[in-house]
Amino acid sequence: MNENDLLAENSTLKSRITCLEEYLEVHEEAWLEQSRKLENLLEAYEQKSREARKLALSEAELRIGKEAAEIANRTKSQFLATISHEIRTPMNGIIGLTYLALKTEVNPKQKNYLEKILFSGNSLLAIINDLLDFSKIEAGKLELESIEFSLDEVLDGVANLLGTLIGKKKLEVLFDLEPCLPNQLVGDPLRLGQILINLTNNAVKFTDSGEIIISIKLLEEDQRTGKVTLRFCVSDTGIGMNSEQLSHLFQIFSQVDSSTTRKYGGTGLGLSIVKALVEKMGGEVFVESHPGAGSKFGFTAYLKCAGKKVHPQEKFPENLLGMRALVVDDNQSCREILKSLLETFSFKVTTVASGEEAIAQLKKTLLFPEEPPYKLILMDWYMPGLNGIETIKTIKKEFRDIELPKLILVTAYGQEEFSEQIHDCIVDAVLTKPIKPSVLLDTIMTSFGEEITSKAKSSFQISFGDEEDYFRGRRALVVEDNHINQEVVRGFLEEIGMNVEVVENGLEAVNRCKGPGMDFDVVLMDIQMTVMDGYEATRLIRAKPEMKDLPIIGLSAHALKEEKEKCLGIGMSDYLSKPINPVTLFSVLKRWVKPSTEVSSPNSKSRSPSEMLSTGSAHGAILAPLREVINLEEGLRRIRGNTSLFLKIITDFRKDFENVISDIRNSIEMKDFWNARNIVHTLKGASGNISANLLFETLKEFEKNLNDSDSLDYKPLLSKLEERFSDVISAIDKLDDPKAASRTKPSKPFDAKKITIGTAALSDLFSTLTIALQENSFSAKKHFKKVKEIFENTESEGWIEPIEFALGRFDYKAALCALKKFADFLKIGSN
Repeated sequence: MNENDLLAENSTLKSRITCLEEYLEVHEEAWLEQSRKLENLLEAYEQKSREARKLALSEAELRIGKEAAEIANRTKSQFLATISHEIRTPMNGIIGLTYLALKTEVNPKQKNYLEKILFSGNSLLAIINDLLDFSKIEAGKLELESIEFSLDEVLDGVANLLGTLIGKKKLEVLFDLEPCLPNQLVGDPLRLGQILINLTNNAVKFTDSGEIIISIKLLEEDQRTGKVTLRFCVSDTGIGMNSEQLSHLFQIFSQVDSSTTRKYGGTGLGLSIVKALVEKMGGEVFVESHPGAGSKFGFTAYLKCAGKKVHPQEKFPENLLGMRALVVDDNQSCREILKSLLETFSFKVTTVASGEEAIAQLKKTLLFPEEPPYKLILMDWYMPGLNGIETIKTIKKEFRDIELPKLILVTAYGQEEFSEQIHDCIVDAVLTKPIKPSVLLDTIMTSFGEEITSKAKSSFQISFGDEEDYFRGRRALVVEDNHINQEVVRGFLEEIGMNVEVVENGLEAVNRCKGPGMDFDVVLMDIQMTVMDGYEATRLIRAKPEMKDLPIIGLSAHALKEEKEKCLGIGMSDYLSKPINPVTLFSVLKRWVKPSTEVSSPNSKSRSPSEMLSTGSAHGAILAPLREVINLEEGLRRIRGNTSLFLKIITDFRKDFENVISDIRNSIEMKDFWNARNIVHTLKGASGNISANLLFETLKEFEKNLNDSDSLDYKPLLSKLEERFSDVISAIDKLDDPKAASRTKPSKPFDAKKITIGTAALSDLFSTLTIALQENSFSAKKHFKKVKEIFENTESEGWIEPIEFALGRFDYKAALCALKKFADFLKIGSN
């Protein structure tokens, strides 16, 4: 290449370099911008990568945390369930045995202690239930049932609880219910009752005097779907609250203030649970309150109507329509509610506020005979001035020459004092507040001698008597490994006349349900037992074709829905949680156990006390020593003709008050008049209970004159009291002759043809009873019951009742003597 070519190429190269430099100069800024953008993108990518790594880590941590929380929640729920089970098991014994103890004859001081134990036990149970519900709400696992139920039964539960809660408070508790409320509904009765009980419990807690009104109104009804909206309210005249206290009322663990917590107690869970339950039902909670002016808590509930509404007047007989009625009550709210209810039944109602005004009203009808006379009087017992019983006695005395209206006494509290006063005051019926329209209607119809199709349950009362008529003679197998719980369940069932057999585990239950003769009417099966639990035992029993319809009721200290579902899933008929409530137990039993045939037996006879005590009867002979000092007909009528129980009460009276006169005398000499009054009052109540009326009147006079002054000479009163008391004790002591139980001979010829058992089997039964009596065994009563059933309607009272009399006093020697005489008469061996 020559020089010129090199110069040319060099020139071209310089030119290109110049162009490149110019190009670089022009685009340098853009490249730098792109470079910066690239760097930013790289940085952003790295940032996103870091965030993604953090997010992934957070999600992993969140998942781990969630799993840990779920494990913790399950652990907490399991812990609560376990603790609930462990607490409920001994509580079943505490509450159940206390309830059974209250059904025995106890003195007023013991009764007071037992009632407080029962109240404390139920309060502890309520706290446990609140904790379980709170746990379910917190976990979002609270579910509602949708079953058919009776509104009346829900209100019965509330009323029964009120009897325990009120205690000695001077409170009027009233139901203000629309007469046309639907009674059969579809929803969750347990939760509805829980809401009402929580609100009522609060009302009682914060109200010392005045009134509590539970009202229910029908707000809306959809005829097409059958759905109804009900508005429930619980109003009280208690301490009330200010706006600041109301603002945090429904918060968890919230109390009105710390001083309230100290005075009234509580966990602060009740109202928060109420709010959660109401909202679960699709309703709303509301509250109105002012300091010192009481509170009104209310809520709405959306339910479905399960039956046709019936207007009360449709049930009312035509011959009772339009009658005049007089309501006597010092409480204005009660007067208005009863007036409204009676007007719904078509009565023409007058209301007065005192016994004196009631007497004046009756006199007015005599002065103006053109006005229709009163046919019905509802008389409150507890009133200032003349109380209800005093008013009724005055009416009967002043108007004895005219036909009196039907007299229904209404009472709310002070049952002991009430029973003492009413023992010699005859009324047509007694009603206990709060009064439901259905109960009032049935009571009125019964008082006028009209038949009722279905008798409503009376509020406040739990009666073993009615249940005994229903269940008497039915057989129950109790499967329970805890001895105290065995005693509780056995006690409940035997009190209602059932024959009870107890086994300790599921395997024994399976074996007892094998083969002929094992015809139990119901099995009550505990869930958690050693050897074999209730689940496996139920499966094995259900596997037998002949046992597929046998009612099996599960018993568990677990109160969780899952436990109930598991029990029903493996073939149990029903479920009860411990502690067992006797009312709930009887209700469940009635679903599955057929009524006793003894109730409707055409041969069974019910005799009045007068017939039982007629000349020549066994009862008359046994009780003859008491006739001079005790009104036997009245005493037997009070306990439904149970002679054995009457004799036990009499002998317990003798034992309990052996030194009572010296105790009264010593208290007066020491000027301890308070203690003297207490002793006299207790003895007066017991005397009234056994119908020792002369002694009762003497004690009544003594108590009236007993005061804190020693200016009165008590010697004449004590002398009179000692004489009357000595007469009663002497009469009771005449019953202590062991031969008295076997003296009586049958007043009618014995009809051996009516015996439905062979001689050999009868001899075996007598031998079994003889052995039990020789061993002083409590089983003697059970064996005697079988003997008594065999000889029913054979005119054998003169032989049977001496044995029963002796057993009632636990005098096994006298019972053995009477049994041997009967066996000799029948010409059978009893050894």
